[in-house]
Amino acid sequence: MSNWEEWSFGMVEGVGEERRGASKLLPRLTKLVLYQCPKLRALPPLGLLPELKQLKIYRADAIKIIGPEFPKLEQLDLWSMDYWEEWSFGMVKRVGKKSRGAPKLLPRLTKLVLYECPKLRALPEGLQHATNLQEWNIHDAHNLKEINNLPSLKSLGIKDWPRLEHVENLDKLQFLEVRLSSSTETSTTDADGQTERLPQWLLELLQNAPTTMQSLKEFQLRCSLPVLKTFLKDGPNWPIIQTIPQVTIQEYLPANRRPSHIRYTKDPPTFKMHIEE
Repeated sequence: MSNWEEWSFGMVEGVGEERRGASKLLPRLTKLVLYQCPKLRALPPLGLLPELKQLKIYRADAIKIIGPEFPKLEQLDLWSMDYWEEWSFGMVKRVGKKSRGAPKLLPRLTKLVLYECPKLRALPEGLQHATNLQEWNIHDAHNLKEINNLPSLKSLGIKDWPRLEHVENLDKLQFLEVRLSSSTETSTTDADGQTERLPQWLLELLQNAPTTMQSLKEFQLRCSLPVLKTFLKDGPNWPIIQTIPQVTIQEYLPANRRPSHIRYTKDPPTFKMHIEE
């Protein structure tokens, strides 16, 4: 589908009746996968498909804007959208500090995957009203800076997100997975010289977990060996994982040796480690 440029459901029942026409074309479609459509410039109103529950789009490089096309979806995967810049739910009117109409957005969405969307500037206003969203995995979102106000989210995966600054208000989060690249780890100079450390957003998130993420049951981290060592029992970050029921920290897969790791459980208390230089 490398030359596919335009897609429209057309006017099946006459002027002004595109909505019913779209529904009649594919009335029972529940899953749609679009793969390698680099010239496709825009999506049709997919939300008009009455039974569409899963949508996966891979490498639709020409799409720059995605709007409110997905009110029926339960799972949405967007992969390798190299030029996608804007995700908007359209007209959401503000009344004071509230957004009128926002609770109707993505009412059934339970899983969201964003993978390699380097130009996406912001998450859509009103995403916090996707009240059934429970699982979100996001990789290589180079321009996004924050995650907040997702009251129903239970599982969050964050990988290679160099500009992330704030993660907060995830009251029901139970599982957190983070992969830090060399660009997301930071360094500081102390008496012993240069020392790698956690990015500030993750440090604050873990420090505040006992009060702000009381539901957190498991934390997984992939990082460099210097950062991993900060979680040893004599390290500066050991206190911030002690309250988490289950923790796994693993070094990036090194060449020609077994990766170092830490495994900790709170109850019954166990601490296992393997460190290789």
